[in-house]
Amino acid sequence: MKDYKVTYSGNASRFKKFEKDVFANSEREAVEKVYSSIMDENYFPQDDGSIRDCDGHEIADAEDTCIKYDGGYFTAKEITGKYTLQQVINDNNFSGLLKLNIDGEKIDLATTYKGGYYLEYYLFNNDVLLFSGDDYKPSSLFSIDGLVSHVYLLSSLCVQEGDVDADYFKNYTDAQLEWSKSNVCEKLNGLIQDFRDVDSEYHPEALELFTKGFQQ
Repeated sequence: MKDYKVTYSGNASRFKKFEKDVFANSEREAVEKVYSSIMDENYFPQDDGSIRDCDGHEIADAEDTCIKYDGGYFTAKEITGKYTLQQVINDNNFSGLLKLNIDGEKIDLATTYKGGYYLEYYLFNNDVLLFSGDDYKPSSLFSIDGLVSHVYLLSSLCVQEGDVDADYFKNYTDAQLEWSKSNVCEKLNGLIQDFRDVDSEYHPEALELFTKGFQQ
């Protein structure tokens, strides 16, 4: 999930300076969350994905990322890096936190319970949010909120060139691409490999590092 700012541009004077931050999976979801909360009487989702107002007029089709209102639109824009680690920790569904310091770089991976066997996750590098999502499903062999599940999640966020096809990175932001090419990301990959490989001579060191950094 990502942090979005929803604003209005149009003729409605009461929304002249309107803006509201919301956490959502997409621009469309962000706009719908806000619009439905302030204009519930004018919000009628249809089976085909469109939205109509109380008079039956279509104010968004299934593909729109905005909602029409009084000569203007409610739109959403992603706020990169605004969501804070403390906000995740304070969440009622907080699951776990992996705090690491790699060559002076702060790495914080925090998770919250999504429901079922899924976790929402937030990876911060020096307090800047790099990755977030709600689609991580740990292996049923491990505790959902345990250390192993969090280390394996971190591994999926440390993918580098050569590990996968180039298309894997096509939706990465500039910050995410820079992260994937960083020495810290490469070093983390090595530590995670040593953590997984119990026969590695460096396994005890990696195990100690991740164990010390993990909180529930």
